[in-house]
Amino acid sequence: MATIRNELARYDFFEVSSTIVPDLTGNGYAGVIRGCDRGGADMGTDSVFGQTLPALLLSGGANGGFLQLPDGILNTKEGFTVSFYAKLSPLSGFGTVFSFGRDYCFYLSAMPNPDNPEEILLSPCATGGGRSQERCLEPWFPVPSCQWLHIAVSFSAGTPSNITLSVDGKTCGSFEHPRMGAKALDHCSDCYFGFGSFAPAPIAAAITDIRIFSRTLEAHEISSLFRITPQMRLALDAGRLAGLFAKPLEKPISLPSAGQTGTTVTWKSLTPDIISDSGEFTRPAAGRECLVGALEAALSFGDCRMVQVFQCQIQPMPEDSVIARRDAQSVVLPFPGHVTEDLVLPLTGNDGSSFHWSSSRPKWMDNQGHLLKKPADAPEKLCMTLISSYGNAVVLCQEKVQVKSELFLQPSIFYPANLSILFNFCSYTFSYSFGDRYPQ
Repeated sequence: MATIRNELARYDFFEVSSTIVPDLTGNGYAGVIRGCDRGGADMGTDSVFGQTLPALLLSGGANGGFLQLPDGILNTKEGFTVSFYAKLSPLSGFGTVFSFGRDYCFYLSAMPNPDNPEEILLSPCATGGGRSQERCLEPWFPVPSCQWLHIAVSFSAGTPSNITLSVDGKTCGSFEHPRMGAKALDHCSDCYFGFGSFAPAPIAAAITDIRIFSRTLEAHEISSLFRITPQMRLALDAGRLAGLFAKPLEKPISLPSAGQTGTTVTWKSLTPDIISDSGEFTRPAAGRECLVGALEAALSFGDCRMVQVFQCQIQPMPEDSVIARRDAQSVVLPFPGHVTEDLVLPLTGNDGSSFHWSSSRPKWMDNQGHLLKKPADAPEKLCMTLISSYGNAVVLCQEKVQVKSELFLQPSIFYPANLSILFNFCSYTFSYSFGDRYPQ
């Protein structure tokens, strides 16, 4: 275990007596497990990065338990750092992993990731006088649920203060609080793990090896707190590499040369006719079957080495009509119901389609989007037809345009842009793959 100065408290959960968790530093800051009587907390063991350790198991919810630390535990003249291991269960809403203080409060917040149900978003937060004064990471950092993590959070003294989040020994985000420093929490009350002053209910999690330091630790010190066997480090990084090939590939893949825990990774293609050592490939033509390739990843850390083979599928190209239609549908003209000047018409699509435009009333607006004249009184309506072509396919979409009159532009009756008429994009779409490419 790393020896780092200024350790205020340490809880390894090896010698829990009833509900009392001793402080191994000898400073006398023993913690108390709350909620055992209602089934909200219990002790167990688990494999944490290759080591079997005791852990505090929290059930979460209204009857959930938590660890309460003594009031006054923090000495914050030089800031402080909180380090621990946690395995967070999936969340249905906002939760707090730890919390120190009440009115002036510092806490690690967690919430579900709306884009990935298997992830949780984390951010340290600090507030001086209610949630309106809260500062946090932008954006919050995603971590996997149901997996052990080493988490460290530092809060510096003075203002503006610096707050840093590290996961698995690496810094993954930081921010400043302009009006609150760690000194505001000196000898604070309401100190918890698994619960907090702003939490609606305790969270479900497993927690072990909590360490609190009375200063902000350096990055190398935080990295040394992340205890993991070399073989587990290799296995962890290999498991994370598998996510690169979870879905069929459509674009060349960027193969990392290093794992998240510091391993070195080298790649070799076992199917060079399908995918190269660097992850380059050519997709099969539309209508063909997926290609299946194989890449060998050699991971090393110190004298330890692991070889893992990953299969990957190469997705065929979509039909020409699909690309032409997708490119056409991605076009958005600015305020087509409120046109007062030339339109900038794109000539190519995101995936390579060629664009041509045709105006239904070229006396008012030509095929290049140039506004040739403005109506004197009533607005004029027209359609701009987008002809999107890719390979042998052509897709047409119509965009309704309204040219505002000179009378509309007079200051006495000017309307702000946010009152403009919403456009109706792609009122009809059809495709064909033969005949004249560009109608006159």
